[in-house]
Amino acid sequence: MSAQVNEVLAEAIETFRSKRTGHRFQLSELFAADRWEAIPVGVRRHAGTVFLKWAEAHLGEVECLGPDDENHQQYRKLS
Repeated sequence: MSAQVNEVLAEAIETFRSKRTGHRFQLSELFAADRWEAIPVGVRRHAGTVFLKWAEAHLGEVECLGPDDENHQQYRKLS
């Protein structure tokens, strides 16, 4: 995994953990719009895959809701 993907994942997890229980989101919503847009597309895609795997390993913290109409994975914070 690239250093950029690790950085994006760490930032996403930190932001995720600061959200309230029940918060619904997709990965991009854990970042300011300009920050997300500055991340190269390939890194964003890889980070999305890695975040999904992280979420599936932390089902006590986050629920994977499936993709939306634009095929973006949706999540809900559980605790």
